[in-house]
Amino acid sequence: MMPNNFGVQAQNYARKELMKRHRKEWDEIYRAEMIRLGGTPKPTTEEKILLLQNKINELQKEIK
Repeated sequence: MMPNNFGVQAQNYARKELMKRHRKEWDEIYRAEMIRLGGTPKPTTEEKILLLQNKINELQKEIK
């Protein structure tokens, strides 16, 4: 007779769903703690866009 894996499968599914739901909150807490500890957290998408726009503007000024 084979053991029943439904309990394990249900737990794994629940963990994955909770991580999906709370990913943004976890990212915010992680970033805040990294800054508090003096580390450099990875930039958010908005920060990356701003950095790239600034680099583009600087390069356009150098070309002119």
